[in-house]
Amino acid sequence: MTMDLYRKYEKQTGITFTAEDSLLKSVKAYPREELMTDRPLTFGPSIDELLEYYGSEKKFALFAQPFANLKVSLSRPKGDEPKSLALNSMTDVRLYSEVIRFTSLPPHMKDIASQFVHDVMGNRSYVTIHWRFDKLDFMASCLDNRATIKRQRFCSYLRSIKPVQIAYAIVYGLKEINRKRRGDVTTDDVIKDVYIATPPSQFKLMKKLDGILRRYNITLNYGVHLRRYVLKTFNHCDWLLPNLNEVLSNTEMALCMQSHTFYRAVPSSWSSNVVLSKNKSKFDRPILNLIGLQKAKPGTVH
Repeated sequence: MTMDLYRKYEKQTGITFTAEDSLLKSVKAYPREELMTDRPLTFGPSIDELLEYYGSEKKFALFAQPFANLKVSLSRPKGDEPKSLALNSMTDVRLYSEVIRFTSLPPHMKDIASQFVHDVMGNRSYVTIHWRFDKLDFMASCLDNRATIKRQRFCSYLRSIKPVQIAYAIVYGLKEINRKRRGDVTTDDVIKDVYIATPPSQFKLMKKLDGILRRYNITLNYGVHLRRYVLKTFNHCDWLLPNLNEVLSNTEMALCMQSHTFYRAVPSSWSSNVVLSKNKSKFDRPILNLIGLQKAKPGTVH
């Protein structure tokens, strides 16, 4: 665990946390049963809540996000679905890969995605992109005065990226894919459809990309189109509106999983979940890597 998260808790509570490597070994742990049943802890914004919770002003230890600290290597499921699992003899990596296999998206989310591709995208092959670098979420970490030098440099790079660079990278990626497809005797079609999964705060950027990509005869769909389609097509479903944001996010994930090529965001657990569940393509790569490859104005996609 880096100290960044502990510094965040310091800022929230006004409590000074000691570095992990200097924690006293004599720290007394609260009884597990008591913490798990009688005193569930929701981390509050003030020191008063913690004092009330523990009933003491003595020093205490906090292990922030213990599950995340397991750092199990991510691995996509391999082979056919097993009939049974010997949990006691499985490695952590294998166990996690089977969790991924057996906790896939609900079938109706996959069906909505397939129907969207059929009705809106003409059932054509397409590529997907996850663009999660919005100011309200990811970029907010850049504003923290405790952001590392590495993060600050990364944020500066993201701020420097212009819409035309993203658009040219998409054109470059499609040209790369289509060169390979033209040499494949099993298909004679080229890919000119793109879906970008991105937060609503980035829809203004998407509109700019759409204008540029149209010049290259590339059709762009994103959240505006999916939301409009879902509300119009499934407005009779009483479960839709109360869960709309979740439905749209999961449907976008299904769209990415079903796509020919997925340009992922890094870092992003959302993108990682897609990668672990999608049939791998040789062209799959981080979108920022694709932007780095495109150095000049591209030619027409054909």
